[in-house]
Amino acid sequence: MPSLHGRHEPTRTCVGCLAKEPKARLLRLVRDASGGVTFDAEGTAPGRGAWVHGRTGCLARAELPRALGRAFRGKARAPAPGRLLEEVTAAGVRLEDDARDGGLS
Repeated sequence: MPSLHGRHEPTRTCVGCLAKEPKARLLRLVRDASGGVTFDAEGTAPGRGAWVHGRTGCLARAELPRALGRAFRGKARAPAPGRLLEEVTAAGVRLEDDARDGGLS
């Protein structure tokens, strides 16, 4: 997607709602070597990454095994329910309004 300055802006797909957004508007999840999935606050952790909106509904759907299996090619363990939301809020990320996801919650 071109930016205002004519440069290409990378897009990613939210694993929660499957909407495509510019990379800068999404949060990165990462699968570590043991298969665990965590929030990557800096966006630079090694390992396969997946992307999610900073919305409670998208974060909850991202924790489902099917969503993680799709994003991480079947090689990930789902975190405990609510764990991603805890990690995101503990990192000080301001969550978006769930009403923006088109009622997909």
